[in-house]
Amino acid sequence: MKFAQKAFVYLFLLLVGLGLLVNLVIQTGLGNIFDTLKSFSIIGFIAFWVVYFTNFVFLTWRWEYILKHFHGKKVPFWRLILHRFSGWAVSLITPSAQVGGEPIRVMLLGQEGVRKRDAVFSVVVDKAIQLTGLVLFGLVGFLFLLSRHLVSGDIFWALFVSIGFFGVFLFWFYYASIHPELGFFSSILRLFRLHKLKRFKKKYNKILIVEDAIRSFHTDHWRRFVMLVVLSMLSECFEMIEFWIIGHFMGFDFSLAETFLIKALPNITLLLPIPGALGALESAHVAIFAILGIPISGLAFALILRIRDIVNVFIGLTHLSSNGVGVLKRYFIDKFGKGFFRKRYPKLFG
Repeated sequence: MKFAQKAFVYLFLLLVGLGLLVNLVIQTGLGNIFDTLKSFSIIGFIAFWVVYFTNFVFLTWRWEYILKHFHGKKVPFWRLILHRFSGWAVSLITPSAQVGGEPIRVMLLGQEGVRKRDAVFSVVVDKAIQLTGLVLFGLVGFLFLLSRHLVSGDIFWALFVSIGFFGVFLFWFYYASIHPELGFFSSILRLFRLHKLKRFKKKYNKILIVEDAIRSFHTDHWRRFVMLVVLSMLSECFEMIEFWIIGHFMGFDFSLAETFLIKALPNITLLLPIPGALGALESAHVAIFAILGIPISGLAFALILRIRDIVNVFIGLTHLSSNGVGVLKRYFIDKFGKGFFRKRYPKLFG
């Protein structure tokens, strides 16, 4: 897809999200939104963001733990925090279903002297463990609510389909990753015969190396893997505190079941190819608040999350811009090679 086409698709999806958001604002009313936001003090937001950042630091530690396994040498922890913020920011503002920032993390690690192969290992395993912890958390929470007869109807089916889909996806990911003759990524290329194409042959061989390292981590260090998955589940539980804090400072204390549903269901919209799930995330919060009968504005609740997102994107893009020249240079050299530009722009090289 050409750059102009990508830009058009991006702008179209962004306008769709803005349209959804504007429609919600009109239906809710600006007055009602502002009245609700006024009840949420700056102290409440600070408490919310501190809890969020604590969890963010833990997730960065998990990434550092994985990286040390593959790379061996230590990268300054505060640098990893900023790299993660940059990856998170790019994932949010691009229509990439929350994976657009992973190449950014790989490139930023390259500036720390980490081999590209080791950087890819660490990011892929980190993302897989994050998704595994999320799905297992969702499954345990779903079974808990089901045992208490707290879910039924549309909410039951939404949770059932979502957890089932991601459960099947993860099962295939780990089965293919561990199986010596399959490989998750390479099997997809073989399925569509892409590995036969000249364009993908070199990448295919690199993917096989990455899959060997991932296979070794899962089979030879399975205790570490299980520990990280359990800790990731606890991280998802800890994240529920963030949502409870928002509700508390808005004047309503969520129950355990309500907190779980408010965290789990709207986040599914983040997988939509809309930048930041703009409009979709807000719509989901409005819907779940209405279904649960919660007497505060779901849109105002979502806007508080958006304020946090703005803070995080500012941190991430500021860090990325300070490293941007080096990152882009490395990216284009890796992608095209110096000869690509030398042939097309010989005057630049004398």
